[in-house]
Amino acid sequence: GASYNLQYNISSVATLQLLSKRWPALELNVRRELDFLLGKVLPDGDINFMGRGANQIFGWGPWLYVLSATEKVDQLRTSLDFLGHRYTRALERKNIFLNDFPGPEKSFWWDYHFCSVYHAHFLLWCSLALRDYGFAPSAHSRSTNSGTGLTFETNEIGGVCVFQGRSIYLAEAGPSLGAVWLSDKGFLFKGGLGPWQGMFGKRYSAPDAIINNHFGLIRPHLRGPALWDRIMSRIGRTYSEDRQIHIRPIFANIQVERESDHLDVLFETPELSTYLNVPIFKQLYTEVNIEISVDGRRLESNLLGTARNQYGWISVTRSQLAKGKSWRVRLS
Repeated sequence: GASYNLQYNISSVATLQLLSKRWPALELNVRRELDFLLGKVLPDGDINFMGRGANQIFGWGPWLYVLSATEKVDQLRTSLDFLGHRYTRALERKNIFLNDFPGPEKSFWWDYHFCSVYHAHFLLWCSLALRDYGFAPSAHSRSTNSGTGLTFETNEIGGVCVFQGRSIYLAEAGPSLGAVWLSDKGFLFKGGLGPWQGMFGKRYSAPDAIINNHFGLIRPHLRGPALWDRIMSRIGRTYSEDRQIHIRPIFANIQVERESDHLDVLFETPELSTYLNVPIFKQLYTEVNIEISVDGRRLESNLLGTARNQYGWISVTRSQLAKGKSWRVRLS
């Protein structure tokens, strides 16, 4: 479809599961869909880490229902362990995200979000999960292949979630990274981009914060004024509104290389002059070594500062402006 995020997949599966409880004669079988979702749970238990719904509570109530109804006991425990204090904190702070930010600030909220609606939705599905535990035990379907474009690249050193993207929302454009982790350090990044100045993203969007939350290439473009405006600006020393700088994310083909002591993410493009932007969760930034290069040339990079994303505070590292085709960030 035009839009894709895991919490909508989860909600669809939960609804079908609920319908099969109410009307068994429908003989609805969500075994394949459930196995697909189980294959997309991150090592820390997170199932809602990408797309427009990243780290919102919306998908968690239906997910608990699906796991309860199908008697997936181990996965249910993992999900409850992940939610634990995160949901309590969100409830206390009147937030719809599982992060530390106060809900009234509406950081990374979309225009249609209402705190009471999302928490009522969570309570409803949790109540149904308690009522319908074990009514539809599910065996494996032995197939989790799909055409969603959401894949994991993992081994002992860590892993990356790559999403090929959709065309409607910037938060779901791609190819993009939905999660990056090192096994010995934890999750370095989850989420990505966010509400933009477009459909459902006008009320609370902060464009500079959204750009900082892009793990990948960002390209500047300077549009200078027309000749007459340039002449007048030199005479009057005035600033022309036509002299605007545009910065936009670049969605390049992504490859992942994993060695015994580091994880490399490569971005392949036509020859471009651009920056490589690397957001890392603030609490882990000092523990991670970041090396950036293009076409085999090491690039200087600097810590720009801290910013917010859907999960919390990120430290943003950005390379120097450079021209090239094959961009690499090495994490260790």
